[in-house]
Amino acid sequence: RCVRGARSLLGLLFLASLLLLVWNGVVSERNLSAWISPRTAGLTDPDQSKTSKVVELDPVLAPAPPPSVASARNPLEETGSAASFVRNESKPATFRLGGDGGCAEGFHLVTDEESCQVGAKFFKKPFAGSMDAGHEPAGCLLRKADNDVIFNLAESSKPGSRQRQQLCFDRPPGKLPSRPSAPRAGPQPRGSTVPSVPSGTALVSEIGNLTMAPSCGEVEGAVQIRHPNRCQIAAAAYGKKYIGIMKSFLEPHGCLHRKFDQDMMFNRLQTNVTKKDRELVCSSEADPEVPLSRAALSPLEAQKMRIYCFGWTVRRPQEELLLPYARKLYEGCDSHHFFTDTQSAGAEQPDFIRVELPKTQQNRSDQFWLLLKNMVGLLPAWNYLLQNNVTDGFDWVINLELDHFFFAPFLRQTIADHTNLMLQDRLPGQDPWHDSVMMVFGNVFAFNAPLVQNMKREWGTIGQVINDSSSIGLGCPVISGSRAHDVGYCEQDMVYENLRDYMRSSVTIVGANGCGNVATSDSLVPFPLACWQDFVFGDEEEQRLQVLKELHVLWNFSDAQGAEDYCLSREDLQPHCKKLVRSRFV
Repeated sequence: RCVRGARSLLGLLFLASLLLLVWNGVVSERNLSAWISPRTAGLTDPDQSKTSKVVELDPVLAPAPPPSVASARNPLEETGSAASFVRNESKPATFRLGGDGGCAEGFHLVTDEESCQVGAKFFKKPFAGSMDAGHEPAGCLLRKADNDVIFNLAESSKPGSRQRQQLCFDRPPGKLPSRPSAPRAGPQPRGSTVPSVPSGTALVSEIGNLTMAPSCGEVEGAVQIRHPNRCQIAAAAYGKKYIGIMKSFLEPHGCLHRKFDQDMMFNRLQTNVTKKDRELVCSSEADPEVPLSRAALSPLEAQKMRIYCFGWTVRRPQEELLLPYARKLYEGCDSHHFFTDTQSAGAEQPDFIRVELPKTQQNRSDQFWLLLKNMVGLLPAWNYLLQNNVTDGFDWVINLELDHFFFAPFLRQTIADHTNLMLQDRLPGQDPWHDSVMMVFGNVFAFNAPLVQNMKREWGTIGQVINDSSSIGLGCPVISGSRAHDVGYCEQDMVYENLRDYMRSSVTIVGANGCGNVATSDSLVPFPLACWQDFVFGDEEEQRLQVLKELHVLWNFSDAQGAEDYCLSREDLQPHCKKLVRSRFV
């Protein structure tokens, strides 16, 4: 009985010491079993066996710190694997990879960038930084094909997947307790450190006296900061995270402080929205004005723009039938080429360029080869253009499809109309003529000269293809994101806009993705309709021809009101007048 009591006391002491060691971060969860097993081998319940061997344990056990968790086992080998990573000396955190059902019980998604960096360090993966990508799952992501970890700032509802696994940890939603650290990276007021300044308090900075308020009109002598760079400087002065530029109809315009999230952002859209948990960031100094390097484009100047047009074809029989008509349209550009792969049929022609394609999960002989994945061909086409300086000397590079019906003069004028609206909407201190701009006309994409040059400089990053042989997206560009890995698709109208997320340099995107859709400018003025395929009378050939004839009649009206009056006078056209009138100049 005395022996049993002594043994129970020793057991309690042992368990207490273990709890103390785990609590203090000396021992991690995943090393406990390896540590305990050799010391408890043979220990049995005395009520089960009268002859059980008594194992004497030292009252005080002080094991050496366990080896690095990362070297013990690769936690990426299976979904749901757990690992303890010491964030600081006293608060260890356990990370897991989320599965199809999200995080395991007791775990929460990593929702801040700082904790995401901790997770990346544990998994021994490079941290690729943060980005705002609505096509990716939100939060902290392990990207399998890219072999890195990123933090996605977008409020995306897209779930994690096999190629995009969300990181989870055993902490309530929020940040890990952190050590005292150096001031945040980013622009800092000269000669100062990052202060801790409560909201509503005036702060002296290099861009004036800063304040936060529901309205800058409430602060004497203050004006709202309406330039992204100055907003970033203000965030650094306040010691708050700057999450970047966004376009949201649901947020106030300009430089904003999100009180709940305790960060700052810049909303380009000139909305009149107010929100209780948003404060405007104000300064005593107005944003500096920068004169435009060029005035708006006149119709005559628009027709002087030099445009290079190119398309991709696998040279199927129906595409070969279209080619003579497409060539006549493309010849209206200042220069053009058609790209195809090295194994395609068809005769060699002066305006055709053959390029080597990466390996995909399909055979070249498959009936639907590269269907919904034409970026497998377009990326090598871009590689040829950039490496051989083909696009140098052009104002715009335009990617069209063979079945697009367009007139080059109209295309130039559409670019000019979009450009002039950008100039009208420019932010203080901004000269859009120097911006890298992509214009979207349905599924036609136009790239201005500054953007093309930046693409050339960053081609080592954005020009990579998915080479993971287990991915259904094999051969697609890496910039295709999770869509390529999840469903195997990489269409140009789903991929090109991802350049904004993957390029280090800024990319401005204007226009409407999807034929027939209308986009608005930053001042909420609609851009001209640039792509039309709305056959309102039906899809039979005669019905389509009838729509084209009616559009030709409406085209003769110089003003929209006259066109609308005529349309409403026709009973057969009345249900379609809004669509027809806005489409007459496409």
